[in-house]
Amino acid sequence: MAPDAPPSGTFDWHLSLRAHPQLRPWLLPSAHKLPFEARVLNVGCGDSTLSEDLWDAGYAQVTGVDIEERCIAAARARTADKPGLQWHTLDLAASTGLPAELGSFALALDKGTLDALVCAGDEAACRAVWNVRHALRPGGVLVVVTLHRDGKVARFLNAHALGFTRVDAHLLSVPSAFDGQVLVCALAGDILNSDGNTISSPLASYAEYRAEVAGAEYEDLTQLLTLQREVELRMLFALRAASLAEVGG
Repeated sequence: MAPDAPPSGTFDWHLSLRAHPQLRPWLLPSAHKLPFEARVLNVGCGDSTLSEDLWDAGYAQVTGVDIEERCIAAARARTADKPGLQWHTLDLAASTGLPAELGSFALALDKGTLDALVCAGDEAACRAVWNVRHALRPGGVLVVVTLHRDGKVARFLNAHALGFTRVDAHLLSVPSAFDGQVLVCALAGDILNSDGNTISSPLASYAEYRAEVAGAEYEDLTQLLTLQREVELRMLFALRAASLAEVGG
């Protein structure tokens, strides 16, 4: 059965969950043994339908965040009939961290946001990763879908200062649509002492994390602007422009 057409005014970078089942093994909470009531953070949601697609799959506790108020306002209006979906305008790379009222999450999903932030420099990317990591509860998982198959994005996640117990890389290729990888970063669950109380391990400081990323060696092998990729990007931008024109018209 063909997937439902996306709502007017929406656009998904790096594939969409409804149209590309190849994403399901990583983006669905059940893929990480999480229950339907698990809280999910949609990192840099933009105009995508990821939150709605998760809601339609039975995961109602999804919070979408983005720096663009227009995107958040449109998402609120579009999903008024989907209780449980929340939307917040905020800067993921804020030096003050994410608002405490957001709470903690079992799963954070990033589909293209870190790719964009890397273009703005290491500081913005580090701040965003640091903030999202600190919004994860013990046992939480961060999933990043990226065009980079080299270490350009992975170095932000592999840093020991983040405390991930593992960072797994999975190649993902969809002909004429996407050629990159999915990075799955997992935190350890609660560690209890003999009295049944949680043992808190001290986290590294942001300065230590930043220094670790700065010292990480990597090869930038992803040629994002090959002729084929340039044609694909021009098509994507044209589709996004048409989508925005639809909303404005």
